[in-house]
Parts: sequence; C-alpha cells; structure tokens
Amino acid sequence: MFSILQPLKGYCYILVAISTIFSAQTVHGQSKKPNIIFILGDDIGYEALGVNGAKSYSTPNLDAMAKQGMNFTECHSSPLCSPSRFLLLTGKDNFRNYTEWGVMDTSQRTIGNMLRYAGYKTACFGKWQLDGGAPSINRLGFDSYCVWHAFAADEDEEYGARYKNPKLYANGEKIDEHKTAGKYGEDIFTDSVINFIERNKTSPFFIYYPMVLGHEPCQPTPDDTVYASWSFPKRNDTSFFPSMVKYMDKKIGQIISKVNELGIQKNTIIIYCGDNGTAPDLKEYLNNDSLIWGGKGATNEMGTHVPMIVYWPGTVAAGKTNNDLIAFTDFLPTFADIAGIERPTNYGALDGVSFAPRLKNGAGTPREWIFYHYDHHPGINPFKRWAQTNTYKLYDTCSTSAVRKFYNIEKDINEKNPLSDASLTPAEKEIKEELLEVITEHIAEGAPIFRKSALSNVTDSSVVITDSIEINGGSTITSSGIVWNIFPNPTVSSCSHTSNGPAKGKLQATIKNLKANTTYYIRAYAVNYAGTTYSNQLSFKTPMHNPVATPATLIDTGKFTANWKPVSNASTYKLDVSTSSVFSVNKPVVFRKGFDHGLKDPQCWQYSYDLCEDYTSYASAAPSIDFEESKASIITRVLDGYATELSFWIKGIGTNAASYLLVEGFKDTGWITIKKYTNLPTTGTTEIINTSSNPVLPSHITQFRFTYTKSAGTLAFDDVAMTYLAATPSFVAGYNNVTVNGTSENVIGLQPGKTYYYRVRAVDASSDTSLNSNTITTLTKIKSQSLADAIIPASVFPNPANSNATIIFKADGKYQITMMNIVGKILLHKTGVSSSEINNVPIDIGNYAKGVYLIMVTDEKNNRQLIELDKE
Repeated sequence: MFSILQPLKGYCYILVAISTIFSAQTVHGQSKKPNIIFILGDDIGYEALGVNGAKSYSTPNLDAMAKQGMNFTECHSSPLCSPSRFLLLTGKDNFRNYTEWGVMDTSQRTIGNMLRYAGYKTACFGKWQLDGGAPSINRLGFDSYCVWHAFAADEDEEYGARYKNPKLYANGEKIDEHKTAGKYGEDIFTDSVINFIERNKTSPFFIYYPMVLGHEPCQPTPDDTVYASWSFPKRNDTSFFPSMVKYMDKKIGQIISKVNELGIQKNTIIIYCGDNGTAPDLKEYLNNDSLIWGGKGATNEMGTHVPMIVYWPGTVAAGKTNNDLIAFTDFLPTFADIAGIERPTNYGALDGVSFAPRLKNGAGTPREWIFYHYDHHPGINPFKRWAQTNTYKLYDTCSTSAVRKFYNIEKDINEKNPLSDASLTPAEKEIKEELLEVITEHIAEGAPIFRKSALSNVTDSSVVITDSIEINGGSTITSSGIVWNIFPNPTVSSCSHTSNGPAKGKLQATIKNLKANTTYYIRAYAVNYAGTTYSNQLSFKTPMHNPVATPATLIDTGKFTANWKPVSNASTYKLDVSTSSVFSVNKPVVFRKGFDHGLKDPQCWQYSYDLCEDYTSYASAAPSIDFEESKASIITRVLDGYATELSFWIKGIGTNAASYLLVEGFKDTGWITIKKYTNLPTTGTTEIINTSSNPVLPSHITQFRFTYTKSAGTLAFDDVAMTYLAATPSFVAGYNNVTVNGTSENVIGLQPGKTYYYRVRAVDASSDTSLNSNTITTLTKIKSQSLADAIIPASVFPNPANSNATIIFKADGKYQITMMNIVGKILLHKTGVSSSEINNVPIDIGNYAKGVYLIMVTDEKNNRQLIELDKE
C-alpha cells in the first residue's frame, strides 16, 4: 500500500535535497550547469513509439534514445495540448492557473523564467499556443523564439498552415510568407534549435521545443513523393501519419547528432515527451497484436498515457526502464534540481515532485499517486478530476457524474467496467480510500475562478452585472454574489452585497437603489474552503435621473409642443423626434461571402477542421470550399438584424443519395433546422431560401450553419449571400439629438395626421448625460373644413360627453369610422356603414379616461372629416 505524501502549505511537497548531485558538471575543464533540451511531440500517445510496441511507426532515433538512456513507462499528461502546456511549464495543477483555452496569463512564471534567472540562455521553437506573441513569450521566460500559433485570436495563426508554407512568428515579427513559401515548418524549427545550440554551446542553455508533428491535419512530409504538389493546408489524410511520426523522429535525430558533434552530449540532457494521446481517428496494432485507438481528449489511459525518454550520456545509465509515475507538473522541480538551483518560492504553490534522483537510480521520492483537474475549456466544458496510481484510478464526483467511479486501468485501459465496492479486495478498498483522501485534500486548495465580469443596463438607479464561476480543485462554492461600494475594492465584510449567487456557472444580478450621478466600484465574489475570491473590479458612474416625458400639447396639423419634467442638475436637454417608435427603420442589407481567397474568412465565421480549398469546382470565382469529411461545417457570423433571404452555391462531387447538407439557423436561443438537402446536385446550383420558398425561411434568424454528412464524395460550397433587415436610425429632420433649454420645445414642420414619437435626455454642466426618457406618441391633427362647408356633414352630440355620444349625419352614403386616443391608438373601427345606421349608432366612452379623442369619418371618395370628442 502507499502513503499519502504530506503537503506543506500550497502542496509544495517535501522532497529530497539533491542539488549536490546535479549542481555542476565539468566540461573541457570548466564547471557549468547542464544544458536542457525538452522536446514535446504533439498528439503522440504512448503506443506511437517503436520502443513501446508500435508496429506501424518507425522511430529509430527515439528507440535509440531509450536504449542509450531511460524509458519512462508511466508518464501522464492532460488529455489535450493547451492544459498540458500549462502543467509542464508552470509546475502547477490546472486548477491553480488555467482559466482560458490557449491563453496563459503573463503573471504566471515558468521553467523558462526560472532557468533564465539562473543564467541560462532560453529559447522556444515550435508550437506556442499560449497567446500574446512577443510580449507573452518574453514575459514567460524565453528570449529567442520562432513559433507557430503565437496569437490565439490571430486568424492567420488560427487557420494558417503549420507544415508546408507555414505562417510563423520570430523574435517579435511575423515572418514574411515569401521566406517560408515551399518550406516545411518542422524543418524551420529544427534548424532554429540547431543554430541556437551552436551559438550557445559554451553557455548553459534551455530549449523548449514543442513540435508541431504529429498533430492533424495529417499531410505529407518532405520525404513523401507527393509533398511537392501538395497544396491543401487543411486537408487531413490519416494515411500520412506514419510518415509524420518517422519525420518527427528524423528531426530529433538531427538534434542529437548536433549535440554529439559539438562534444557537449555529456553536459546536455535531452527529454522527449508526448503532450497527450494520439488523435482518436488513428489506430495502431502493437507487437502483441492488440489494437489501440488514439484517445486524445479522453481522460482514460489512451488520452493521458504518453511516451517519455530521458537521454543524458554519462549521467543516465543506458537501457534503463523506469515505471515511476510522472506527472506533467514534475518537470519544473526536476529541472531546478538538475540545474543545481533553488526551487522558486515566489511562483506560488507548486505541485510537482522532482524525479531527478531517479535519473541516477537514486531512491528519491517517487510519486505514489497523480491528481489531475481537467477543464480544457473553462466555463464551457464540464471538468473532471481524478487521482490514480499505476494500477488504479478514482474519479471524483463532478458535473458529469454523481458517482466516484473506480477502475483497474491495467486491465481496463478504456475504462469500460468500473469496479463495484462489493467486488473490491481489502487491498483495493484501502487504495480507493487513499485516492479519495488525495482528492479531498485538493478540494481545499482551489480558490474559485471567475471568467470576467461585465456590466450592462446602467440606469440612474440600477445596473446589471454578469460573470461565470468555476469550481476549482473540486471545492464546492458555499456562497457567491456581488459586492459594491462608492470606494474601490469593496469586500463582503464591509460593503453592500448580495449572497444568492450560484454554486457554479453563470452569475447575474441586478443591483438596485443606487444613487444617480455617482461612481460605484463593483465585483463578483465566491466563497469555498480555500477562501473568498473576487473577480476583476469594474467601476461605473450612474447617469443623472432620467427625465420623464409628458404628453404633447398645442397639437396642430403640422406641429406640437414636446414636454418633460425637469431634472435636477440638468442645464440642457437632448430631444429626439421620429416617425418610428424605436427611432430606427429596418432596411435590407446583403452580406456576400465568396471564397475567392480561400479560408481567409471575415471575422467571427467558424470553420470546422475538415475543410479545404478546391480550385476545380467553384461558382463565380475560385476557389470554392470542399466539405471533405462527415460533419464538417461552416458557421456564419452573427447578422446585425433578422435574415430575410439566404442563398448559396453547392455541387456534389461523387456524392450518393445518403449524403446530405443540413442548413440550420440560430433563432432566439438555439439552432433550428431550415432545410435538409438530399440528392445533392452534380452540377453547380444556387439554392435560395426566403419567405416565399419551400420551405420558407423562419423568422428571427440571426446566423446560419451548414453541416455536411458524408456517405460518399465531397461537397463543394461557395457564394453565400445573406439578406437581412438592419436597423438604421430614423429621425425627423432637425430633431436628432437637438440641444434644448428648458422643459418644452415646439416641434414644427410635420405632416398633418401622422404619428410622431419623442424622447429626451438630460445633460448636466459636466456634460454627463442621462439615459433616454420614456417615449411619447403624438398624432398631429388633420386640417378640416368648418362643419358648414365640410364635404362630410358630420357632428357628435353631445360634445363634451360623460358616457354616450352619437355621430349625426345629414347626407346619405357609406362611410368608415375610426376612433383614436390622442397618441394614435385605435379604439373603434367600422367600415361600410350606411348613413341610416350611422344616425343611430352610439359611441360608448364611459370606460375611457378623461381627455380628447379623435373620430375620423371617411366617405367612398376618401374625403375625410376629423372630429374632436372631449370626455369629461
């Protein structure tokens, strides 16, 4: 049985002091710290190396490394690349610092920072994927670099090639694409590594080389005959994966050869490791004829079990196999011991355990368990937590399971058969209890994590704040809410706060009863066993009290007087008048997207991985886009209004009746099906969906998704056009944000008998403004002749009236009667009424409020008479 390592505060584990073992090496008569080269294969699972049993893949250099060094059989990573990089670079479990995919906060400190401070020359070559470009890479400890994926939000990096014709950044600048045209990304990175070694061979150096091989898309390498003609940066063909593994191995061999050539091999430790399991669409038959599928993204053995080889001639004995548990947090303390330096005390809590003593077959303090907190897209994906030994694994209760599942991972690597408590041996029960103790200990370590607070709907007395809380390390949130004050950094213990927030997920609250024209500081908070965490602090100033618009007066045929109540501190007001109640009109706008420049998309389009550019089948311009794999999809940007028409060009290439394109629209809060296209056309066809098509385009669609389900062949796609109604401001000429003194304004130049709307804002001496007031509706009068000369001799009796009145006519004919209130709301509407009926039709106004009502009488020749009826 194993015992739990007792952590000091912050899980800085008690480790054996071994700095004297690796404090110095003697080379050419000079004492210097060992060089460190850390090579990270991308999506290379444990089974992908020949030394670990692979039959399909050729890895002679890595196999030789293992024979001449030490092969670790139980190294475990996170299931995906971004969280794995956080673990290995910082030496911290993900719950301590991992809050966003592919973005490491530059307040973190890494192996690069530690070794640079100790006098090492530091460099990073390969796949960065931690965002931020030069400032981030330098801040996180690397002076020299040449990387792919320098900026997570950069479209060129996000969608640019990493293999042939790569798009790279080096030392602060994007490399001119002409310089990388025809070149292979991994060649550039390896050359950079070798050049760095040559330049710094007399100084201690640290190279972090996260390779781009063998991440999908699987594509030919320069050693493949089709490489020269290959021009599809996104196409994925898994038949090339063995070639990619072989080329990766070749590049590693070149680095080893250079180290040997320079005669520094005895003072250079080279570590190779995979970052997570192999892609799930790749399979391998091992020497024992067992079939292994890649498990990238899964938390089982196939997702986390990775190869690890340490090569250090003269220090690490050749041909050794090590079965110790290795976690990705272990590299930072190990490198500190290898370099003979103190482990950092100012980096925050560290979780790694040094395996440096084991490299010389020392006793050391091998791990007896590993704990992982996996939350690869915090705030989006449910997290998982587990603790494991070499043989057993216990999952914690989390958002996807209410049961702590326990597995024998030697016998059940795919974790299909959890062990029931009734089936456990006494030894297994003890192991399960100790793993549960590991999980429980970590619960108190994870302070809550906030995504980022945001404010909306700021009024003169209220505000809405939103955020998202993540449970961290497994510790349940016991209380959460919002805290605010007129002074910075409000706390729960001293300021106004709410306390009814969630235990996990979206936190939203409306804060009311605020003072107008006042600056407030506000932030979210959450409490768990680790303490109280506050979100980022926001400040805002409430506007002045909103003015209250009152009904218009002096209404005439082409004018009225707008009125409002005064606001204290306001010296002037801003008045808007419109013929629209929302002060805007909807105008049709067409957004067109051809793929003339391939997959360089407008901002906020989303492309799935399995798309490529097709220069042979296209509509108005080359290229079109091919949906190559089943479930490949394109999601358009969000429109600025509701769609009224959608058109796009499609062509089926070798498709059959079972292949289809699904077109969906985003309506309100989710995706709905618009149309499923089967029997895809074999000649290019433009499809149109609108309000008169079959089926019709649903209302309130703001975004479209196109998903191809493949049975055979590919689907070419081009020329998307989306027509939508965009809101355009609509104001009466001269009354758009017009400055007004006083609390009323004569609005002139209007049309008789038309409905108008007005609203007002207050402005104080410091130019601060309130929000808009309520909106007032006004119907201008229609100019009519006197009763004696009226074309329609009609009158109302009695007028004024309390309850009932009657329209009196003196001419025969058929008429239309419309009765409205002063803001234009129709209360009564009759058509085709004869004069004999009219003479006897009463108008009941008993339930109406006091005021003026308008009765419009129209004859068959469209002559009109407007009569005012006063309700007493």
